[in-house]
Amino acid sequence: RMSTHNVNRPYLADDIPSMTNNFDNETLRHEKVVTSKISQYATSLPSTTSHEYEDNLQWNKHFDELVAYKASHGDCRVPSLYHRNIGLSHWVNMQRIEYCRFQNSQFSSLTPARMNVLE
Repeated sequence: RMSTHNVNRPYLADDIPSMTNNFDNETLRHEKVVTSKISQYATSLPSTTSHEYEDNLQWNKHFDELVAYKASHGDCRVPSLYHRNIGLSHWVNMQRIEYCRFQNSQFSSLTPARMNVLE
């Protein structure tokens, strides 16, 4: 069965060329890698329940915000109290916590596919 979690959701990758016009070739190559990882992640997702579907939508929304943050700031070091987007700062902090849990073989919502996209 085919997953429909991203059928109506445009990929941030569609906007990458317009976002990167002012960046050098190295930045453009990096954005292509990010685009590739997003596509790999999206196609690796299994069929999901409605709860998992909503979780994936939220995760993807925050990941897209992180990519936009990196495009404007040059890194992914979102402050823990980033006042322009408190939701993003909370999400990034949770990803850091989940990463530590994953590394310590504890239960984590950070799947290998999501970790690959974040790397």
